[in-house]
Amino acid sequence: MFSSRSNETSDIMQVEIDELPQSINSLTFEEFASIRYEEPASREPEFETDESKFKSDETETDSESKSDKTEFESDKTDNESDESEESESAKEETETIPKFPNNIYSDLMTLIIQHNLNNKAGNAIIRFYNKHSNLPTSLLPKNIEQGRKLMDRIKLINLLNKEKIILKYNNKDYIIYYRPIINCIKNILSIKDIHKYITFNFKNDQTNNNRNYNEQYTSNWWAQTEKTLPTGLYLLSIILYSDASTTDSLGKNTLHPIFVTLGNIITWCRNKPDVKQLLVYLPIIKAKDDTQKISEEHKNIICRTFHNSLKFLLSPLYDDNGIELELNNSIFWCFPRISMIISDWPEACTFALTYKSTKSNYPCHFCLISKEDLSNINLNSNQIEPRSHNNMKLYYKNNTRKNVSIENVRNFFWSVPNINIYAATVPDRMHHLDLGLFQHQLNFTKILINKQCEKFVIDEMNRCVKLISRYKDLKSFPNGFLHLTLLTASEYRSLMKIMIFIVDELYENFENPNFIKNNKITEESINEWAKLFIELFKEHSKSELQFPKLHSWVFHICSSIREFGAINGYTTETYESLHKDYVKKPYKLTNKKEIEKQIMKIIRRKAIITESSSKEIPKTPITEESINEWAKLFIELFKEHSKSELQFPKLHSWVFHICSSIREFGAINGYTTETYESLHKDYVKKPYKLTNKKEIEKQIMKIIRRKAIITESSSKEIPKTPIALKYLKKLYEFCIQNAEIYIQTRMNDSDLKKEMKLGFEKFLECLDAYLDFYDRKLSEHEEIDMIFHIYGGVTLKFGSIMRATNKFYKKPIFSNIAVEMNADEIFEYTSDNGVCFAQVLLITEIIMNYEEPMHLALVQWYDFTSSVNPYLYECELLEKTNIFNLIEIEAINDIIHIIPRFIDNSEFLINKFLF
Repeated sequence: MFSSRSNETSDIMQVEIDELPQSINSLTFEEFASIRYEEPASREPEFETDESKFKSDETETDSESKSDKTEFESDKTDNESDESEESESAKEETETIPKFPNNIYSDLMTLIIQHNLNNKAGNAIIRFYNKHSNLPTSLLPKNIEQGRKLMDRIKLINLLNKEKIILKYNNKDYIIYYRPIINCIKNILSIKDIHKYITFNFKNDQTNNNRNYNEQYTSNWWAQTEKTLPTGLYLLSIILYSDASTTDSLGKNTLHPIFVTLGNIITWCRNKPDVKQLLVYLPIIKAKDDTQKISEEHKNIICRTFHNSLKFLLSPLYDDNGIELELNNSIFWCFPRISMIISDWPEACTFALTYKSTKSNYPCHFCLISKEDLSNINLNSNQIEPRSHNNMKLYYKNNTRKNVSIENVRNFFWSVPNINIYAATVPDRMHHLDLGLFQHQLNFTKILINKQCEKFVIDEMNRCVKLISRYKDLKSFPNGFLHLTLLTASEYRSLMKIMIFIVDELYENFENPNFIKNNKITEESINEWAKLFIELFKEHSKSELQFPKLHSWVFHICSSIREFGAINGYTTETYESLHKDYVKKPYKLTNKKEIEKQIMKIIRRKAIITESSSKEIPKTPITEESINEWAKLFIELFKEHSKSELQFPKLHSWVFHICSSIREFGAINGYTTETYESLHKDYVKKPYKLTNKKEIEKQIMKIIRRKAIITESSSKEIPKTPIALKYLKKLYEFCIQNAEIYIQTRMNDSDLKKEMKLGFEKFLECLDAYLDFYDRKLSEHEEIDMIFHIYGGVTLKFGSIMRATNKFYKKPIFSNIAVEMNADEIFEYTSDNGVCFAQVLLITEIIMNYEEPMHLALVQWYDFTSSVNPYLYECELLEKTNIFNLIEIEAINDIIHIIPRFIDNSEFLINKFLF
């Protein structure tokens, strides 16, 4: 499917095939399962280095300057020669077997891997099976450890786990545990039907003379890079995501995974778990003592090792002849190019080799803005000098790097074609907003309210948060949020979706009408937001809001979007998922020795099981005007409450760089918060828990590989007959003959909530009206058998769960719904473009003789409070009516989130911020 003009990959494949045992087919199952696992030969380092070597290389020589053009050529030679020296993982891969010995063996290992069972539990299953199977020869391994070792030898050519010594330092070998990047690309391109969602050509997408940057292939970077390629060749956009993260809540151990995906794939599809591949676990370099830890030399070693690792990993992309790609029976010659890098601010600074400290003279990795101007959103383009390879190399060569806050290490990306590393390290939604500016906004809002109204208003905010009803994918806070000292990005994002309803007329003297609306975000709104942010919070910030992320958000985000398309390809869920799945979880599964190597194996095993599932995420266009409006409001409100006067790099970045980033690289919101969290869970947290905390990365790599084997070897899914409705717990059952008595008994139940009591009160009346549509009167059915089942919930045809129950997670829940109605069905009601809203009071199934069951919901309708001002904060403002009906469940369009106004419980707002 995918090949390079280099014979490197094919050579590896040939070795694997040739070294397959010739008599494998003649082995019994037990012999097959007991093939011994052999430890590899000792590893040889690719290169050696120490403090003195790093120190001697601090100043770039003339030969280094001249080597820019040949850097990748030398890398190719290194990679080719290194194949014979690849360590344990590669050697294991050459001694492969084609598949599991039998289906029972496969099912056992699937059970073990899917449920993260330890060896003791697995061995008990084996003993149980052998005892009751009555077979002369067991079809299972002797023990689970033998089964795991067999899985490590199952041939999965694109999941080669490799390792390489990248540094010798303080008498310790630092190893990178990685997968060849070409193999990662192969895995992505082998996904079923992926060709339907890939494009190779630039598209100038315009609507009403406005340029759209919703996909990366609509960005300026794509248009410019495409022109540099030879005629007839196509662009393959490589996107990297880097996020060093802790493996547990204590933060004692850290892993640094980097993932790879393709910008050619449309954004919603790129959000799926299997469209992102683990590339590497980078080593975490530790100092021998506190003195060394703060030394310049130690910092340079960390930076240099990071860039040496990237040089080794990425140089195979730059074959002069490109790469041959087969998709849907067509051949494409592609040139892979790194388009952008998604990361948090510290990792972005490591890629750019700029100072990480927000107190440095020039803390923004996008541009040369002084720290004093980080909260100044009134700068014009002439006052902002962008960083580029040319001007940074000049400072580096002239030994004036400190003047622009760059490290004393040569940047690998200066030699990479078609990339400006300072612009390509784009802002993302989770790190910039969810964990960045919104976190500040929430904290400063609490400071502002507490200062003006004292603590009782903050307590009222906390009370209101507790009352927010549950909704799919929305985090709930049953105990409030004030006691939470460390919120996750998804929790911040959930608070973001409900906070406007919490502060709605929170206290009487609040006269500022400028609630942030769900407008399209523009550069202007970024600036307005930043101004308000600075004005409100500056006096409460120790650094006076000298935040590089604030500066970057203001001055660089829009240019990044223009250059590279939508940059928020990873949302909070994606980041946190990556962290959990590739760091924390696999780390816990290691024995804490050779951690990266173990993690690579853990991930490989898991990848076999994991299946892709994702939903298309609607995206809100970003425009400069709304960004500026928001920034102005933000600064106006909060500057005085920030000790740094809102000198936040992220605020600056949001106002001045987000729009340029969107133009350059495309829209920024392709990856949801769930995606980030999923990656974090699957590649960090879960496999980490399965390790013995030794060689953690090595164990995790094995765990992930085994899961991938299970997924690949699993039998095809049996098609299921779709079920229109699936009821949950049955609460009540009664028949028509005793309906009145039964309903009265239920209404006298003090434990019954008011919504359900109201439903029972209106039940017979609504039933009579409903049956009247069928020319039947309720009295006509008193002699026949009519049974009513009342359920606590039902799964609808589109997958959402509708509930009407007194207790769900210790709280009552009665879902709100949207119903699209015909004009002749709407009476005494104002609809929203034909859509009506209601609250479900009862869910019932009615069974009658000689009739199909009826699936109904008893609802109470909402109406607009006013036909003159029907919206508040761009949300429908509703009130409940005295109209009740039984409606068919299949007529329900959607479950919606409605929040009562806490100042007036008779009014309700539809939550339109669930993005």
